[in-house]
Amino acid sequence: MILYTYYYYCFVSANSEAPIFGAGLMMVYGFIAFAVAAVGTVVVVIKERMAEKKRQ
Repeated sequence: MILYTYYYYCFVSANSEAPIFGAGLMMVYGFIAFAVAAVGTVVVVIKERMAEKKRQ
């Protein structure tokens, strides 16, 4: 997704100033989405492990 957005802004967009800002912004959004997904995954795994220890 990030690479496609970068390609679109750099090679398809008509505005010469928009590509750098738009691509950079989309990369930041992509990294934020990745970080949120990673933290959510860690939280779910920790909760499952704690629940498993309580059952034993």
